[in-house]
Amino acid sequence: MKLILEQIRKSPQNSVEELAMLVNSLRPESKTVINSAQENLKQLIDLLNEDPQLLYAFRKFIQHIISSKNHIRLFTELGISPRRSFISELLRRFNEKILPDYIEEDELLSVIANVFYEPDDYQWVEAIHMDIWCDLFELMDFSVEENAFLPNEFNPSLFASAQILASRITSLGLEPEMIVRLPHIENFNSPFQVLSYEVNKLVELANESKPDKVHIQQLYRHILVMLSQCRESIEHVRKGQRRSGVSISLAYLLLRIEQNIERLGRVLGSILSETKEQRLMLAVEIFIRMVRFENQKHGIRQHIKENTQMLAYQVVELTSQTGEHYITDTPRQYYRFLLQSMGGGLIISFTTWIKFVIGSLKTAPLVEGLLFSLNYSLSFIAIFVTHSTLATKQPSMTASALASALDDKKHQTINLDKTADLIVKLSRSQFASFLGNLIIVIPLPYLIAWAYHYFTGSYIVDEAKALKTIKSIDPVHSLSVLYAVITGVFLFISGIINGYYDNNVHYGNVGLRIKNNRFLQRHFSQRRINKMSSYIEKNYGGLMGNLYLGFFLGFAAIFGQITGLPFDIRHVTLAGGSFAMAYYTLGDFLSGITIWTSLLGIFLIGLMNFLVSFSLSLLVALRSRKVNFSQTGELFTRVLAHFFAKPMDFFYPPRKKNLSLPVDSTLINE
Repeated sequence: MKLILEQIRKSPQNSVEELAMLVNSLRPESKTVINSAQENLKQLIDLLNEDPQLLYAFRKFIQHIISSKNHIRLFTELGISPRRSFISELLRRFNEKILPDYIEEDELLSVIANVFYEPDDYQWVEAIHMDIWCDLFELMDFSVEENAFLPNEFNPSLFASAQILASRITSLGLEPEMIVRLPHIENFNSPFQVLSYEVNKLVELANESKPDKVHIQQLYRHILVMLSQCRESIEHVRKGQRRSGVSISLAYLLLRIEQNIERLGRVLGSILSETKEQRLMLAVEIFIRMVRFENQKHGIRQHIKENTQMLAYQVVELTSQTGEHYITDTPRQYYRFLLQSMGGGLIISFTTWIKFVIGSLKTAPLVEGLLFSLNYSLSFIAIFVTHSTLATKQPSMTASALASALDDKKHQTINLDKTADLIVKLSRSQFASFLGNLIIVIPLPYLIAWAYHYFTGSYIVDEAKALKTIKSIDPVHSLSVLYAVITGVFLFISGIINGYYDNNVHYGNVGLRIKNNRFLQRHFSQRRINKMSSYIEKNYGGLMGNLYLGFFLGFAAIFGQITGLPFDIRHVTLAGGSFAMAYYTLGDFLSGITIWTSLLGIFLIGLMNFLVSFSLSLLVALRSRKVNFSQTGELFTRVLAHFFAKPMDFFYPPRKKNLSLPVDSTLINE
């Protein structure tokens, strides 16, 4: 470090390479010793304080670099999404990750890029205490003097950048998607409309030969109020999204507005804040954030996370509302739920029959996949429409309901009592669902196979196909468990699709558009149209989720055949029904070990269907709510204690006792 400073002393007009070498001497050797950067920076400050001539040369060196570069792009581009759509920005980041964009050498932006070139530089920069950075900035003479309006190296470009940022905020705030959701704009009450004018007015006053500092400070405070009102408008739009639905394009627009508002506030604050300490602190904050933005400007994961978080929350929230219907509290609800599950088993029994019929047609793979998909989709939709239940559809829905219980906004921690109670309810609901499905889906297909053989004299499943079916669910000698995992992923995705389409219905005002459709009004009564609208609003997501799930399952095996990959599906109810029909064909030829192995395979298939879909759904739900995991150990302990104290609660709802008020015997005597 000292050698680099001596080199700078000898020739203060040196280039950016010396600055990069100096920063390299501050950079810690590894992430494990990240705090060493703070000690290195303290050492640099001590060296400069000890030698006034060295400090003077260092200041000239920094000022030369700054004065020889253009500044505006640094303040108006780095850390602010430039593209007008989520997809175009995503493609830009992907392209520049492979082939980084070229930055002109006369831009100060290039200095940040060339000096802080390591992708994790922002970590050690942020790890250094703010006061130490402020000490260095003061040594470099970056602190604004008591007269805040005497321009230094940055002020002209900062004011110009403020004008650009204000113009962007005004333009973005008046986009059609914003105007629709901010009705007060119609009354000329929007802060977005006047912000650009006020900032331009402030810059004109500040650039006068004798600026009126009092007037400028008043105008600056007024601009801060308008920026606060702009943030309130953004929050108003976000709250409206929870009611009316979300789109990625709107989320991206709100993010861009926020980025520009945040940057404008810091840029103006670094020049016009009331105290020198505040101005210096804001200047340091801008520098630190610039390093982070430079390191993350190609971050694809960060871009997706920032723009899809609200969409994920909305999708999960709508899925959670659906999942609440799968939770049983009372014995009456439990038995009703059991009957609904038996209804689902009834439909799947005939789905299994049709599956074997399609398989016997020996059609081309693509046609066979399409027929399988239609069979599954229509069956799942029939289950949905008849309000029946399929056990494996529960986890992706109920996981969202569990995450909602975990999300305690008031205490910012896990709501332990509510969550533990919900886990117990979910366990018995899932047990009832599996029980109801399997009560029907194993005996009924067997009876169907028997009836078919009795009346036709032939088997639904021939011996070769039956043997292949038995082998396909063997957990030891087949990939049935892996295929069950793939099915669990598809079940999870179908739950997300469910919430996604429900969100689209809300966001696109589909219900109102149907009610006011002139074509429908010419052919149907308004009462029937209103019923149609209400049905679509409530059920469109479920219909689409089941349709997609059917096609996922139907084409999975075909995809595996085409690619040669071990890719297929195993669904517990379909596996159970297939086993029953195959068992009727083979009869006494199956050994006891084979039968028990097949039943174990069905159990493991169901277990993996449940665990995978539930775990993935719960993970997404928790991430969308930013749940605090600090008390998960205590939550697990409470659930375990409940199991040991009342194990039957996990399989059957407890009867609620009717408590009567105690009677006072003295009143009776009187």
